[in-house]
Amino acid sequence: LLAMHPQRAEIASSDGVEGTIRVWNSSDGEIKLIIPEATFGGTLEAMAFHPTLPLLAAIGVDWRSPGGPAGAVVLWDVERIK
Repeated sequence: LLAMHPQRAEIASSDGVEGTIRVWNSSDGEIKLIIPEATFGGTLEAMAFHPTLPLLAAIGVDWRSPGGPAGAVVLWDVERIK
């Protein structure tokens, strides 16, 4: 999965399965931030940056949930978390 910030030099990437997100500085290729288990244990299904704020939305699904899949949407402030 990939998400590009529309106004900042940032790209978020993930393989989706492990749920870890890496935020890259697209100007120099350096990893700016690593968010392990971004959706708290579920598989990462989608992610998107807010168009003007340093926020990244991560959408995940926990397929092991009793009674059927449970979803989660988590907002990450990519400027404040380390």
